Amino acid sequence: DWMAQAVSDLSASNAPSHQLWNQLSSLYNVCTLVCAMMVCIGIQGKKNRLLQVGIKMHIFSTVIVVLLSIVSLVLIIIAGAKDKSSRSYGIFAAIALGMMMVGAIGMNIVPKDYFGIVERFSVFAAIGYNAVLGIELYRMTF
Repeated sequence: DWMAQAVSDLSASNAPSHQLWNQLSSLYNVCTLVCAMMVCIGIQGKKNRLLQVGIKMHIFSTVIVVLLSIVSLVLIIIAGAKDKSSRSYGIFAAIALGMMMVGAIGMNIVPKDYFGIVERFSVFAAIGYNAVLGIELYRMTF
């Protein structure tokens, strides 16, 4: 059922593999924390500075990507509200941010039969906004 099926079939609440996923991911949060701590400790003794920097950058970027996405959309919304020539950017940013929020909140509110629909709001909001942003930039240039 496409309305109920999540983008990630393995972890979907109504997927045939859901029970197996729960078993495999039962220690996911703990293992992620342990992995991050051990990587940080493990690379401290290594002489390879590029490896250390690369791993720390990966962890850092993974943590802040959502926050930066939200902040960038908010800044674009404000710019659109302040400058009439940037209004379309702000409107589309507001739509994208709204879709992300609907997806994030909706996944915890809607019945399982509609989980896949609201999840797609979050997933496709950023992708759609990238396309719209490119089109708007092109349109404003010519």
